[in-house]
Amino acid sequence: MLYRDNLSNEELDKRGHFKVTGVPSAVYIAAAISGYARILINKFKNIPENTCYYSDTDSVILQKELPNN
Repeated sequence: MLYRDNLSNEELDKRGHFKVTGVPSAVYIAAAISGYARILINKFKNIPENTCYYSDTDSVILQKELPNN
């Protein structure tokens, strides 16, 4: 299937394709936020004697519960 930018929205609609324009996105901002989250979560992943089983940019599963402070 070839995609051609010069097709009109009506022609794309007839073919079952939809051309979306004007959608705001900033991949560089999303990448910066994800990178910063990884930096911040490292302090929890590297707690001595508390094994990290899993971590993501917004969560961590540890062997032991964290203190409230």
